[in-house]
Amino acid sequence: MRPVPIERIDDTVQYSSHVVNLVVPGFGDQRVSTDFDLAAVARRFYEHFEDTYEALAIVPAAAHVEEYSAYHLAVQNQVDGIGRSRLSRVSEYGSAGALLGVEAFNDARLLDNEVSNHELTHTWSHAFDWGRIAGISRAGHEPGAHAPLMTGGESLVSAVLHPTRRAVIREDGSAVVERTSSPARQHPLDLYAMGLLEPAQMPEWVVFEDQGQFSSTSASTPDPGTPIAGAMRRVSINDVMAAHGPRRGPVLSSLSRATIVVTRDELLSPEEMAYWNFFAARLEDPGRSGVVSYDGQPSFALTTDRRIDLRTDIRPRSHPRVDQAQDVDPSTLGPTDCLAVEFSTPPRARVRVGERFTVTGRVTARDRRDFSQVLIRLWPSTGEESRAERAYGRVSGSGAFSVDFELRDGREGEYSVQPFLFWPDAAPQYPRCILSPVIVSPRAGS
Repeated sequence: MRPVPIERIDDTVQYSSHVVNLVVPGFGDQRVSTDFDLAAVARRFYEHFEDTYEALAIVPAAAHVEEYSAYHLAVQNQVDGIGRSRLSRVSEYGSAGALLGVEAFNDARLLDNEVSNHELTHTWSHAFDWGRIAGISRAGHEPGAHAPLMTGGESLVSAVLHPTRRAVIREDGSAVVERTSSPARQHPLDLYAMGLLEPAQMPEWVVFEDQGQFSSTSASTPDPGTPIAGAMRRVSINDVMAAHGPRRGPVLSSLSRATIVVTRDELLSPEEMAYWNFFAARLEDPGRSGVVSYDGQPSFALTTDRRIDLRTDIRPRSHPRVDQAQDVDPSTLGPTDCLAVEFSTPPRARVRVGERFTVTGRVTARDRRDFSQVLIRLWPSTGEESRAERAYGRVSGSGAFSVDFELRDGREGEYSVQPFLFWPDAAPQYPRCILSPVIVSPRAGS
């Protein structure tokens, strides 16, 4: 990770282009109700930084063992028709009116697209009353605050299915679980809650009566093709509006989120600041590449088809801004990302079907001295072995290797890179590391 410029205000506050670090002694040791004291952190933040953020993402540098990876607290709601009452607690958090919500993340899970998108989506969703709308009983992960098992597309805030899964109706009328097409998108109902779809643009969809058929208390990832049992109830946006009224209120074209890493004793090191700064900048998707992860989860902006632009830059009140252009869409994986091999020509992170490329390097594993062959496997996120790509190469006496790839048609998608090492008469081996994602795009011109 390359060093980043850091502005230090005092022994308790420093920042870079996309991350703020605050020292808050004892943070996490005492709680307000069942949550971190996020309001105290927000007030500290506003002492030095602009009140121009709709969201604050607060992360303890020291992990706290909890039953959740993250949660969202609503600070303000001025939108009617989405199942929420009007709300304004901005003064409690030190904001004069811009702040809509604060998010608490249990360590670096903020930097995972799926978790980050989930919490941002909670800015608007999901508080619809499905007992009133469709007469169903809810189940799954915190069903009162998450979407039910329903068709119409994947949901990034589902109580029943992870975003890598969605429910579909087949031509014969049966319902099954399907793997979500990459990249994942917001469900139309969540786009409606954001104000990005008008009622006339909303399709009908199906809600299932048996909401707990996979798990009564958590979201699940059933195998693709798993049948969805029980009766179905067809729902339209008119049913939603009958229960909650029409959607009225502000519509955002951009959403600003500040990343705040909280330490309890001392400021982060320059290396730690560089780490957090890089990934907070990456969530912004400045190159508009989508930054799609191995499991098909893209940037928040892409989940809305770029109708809401996420900004994560840090804006001090009276100190200088740190403006630094960062390449957050590297074209290759890191040369030393795998402890067992060191790449001199690393695997490419983005490649098209039909392109040829070579991976070279040397074996650095020390558990044996007679490595003779290396296998580099590109393993698809779908888990379909028939779509995996493999390339073998000889390992020289100095440990050097070279393997060649040419990706065939039908290989579009997300992959991980998995190096395997063999020696004479070796049994089948496990991969020495798993690096991701590698994004395989369609053939040029297609």
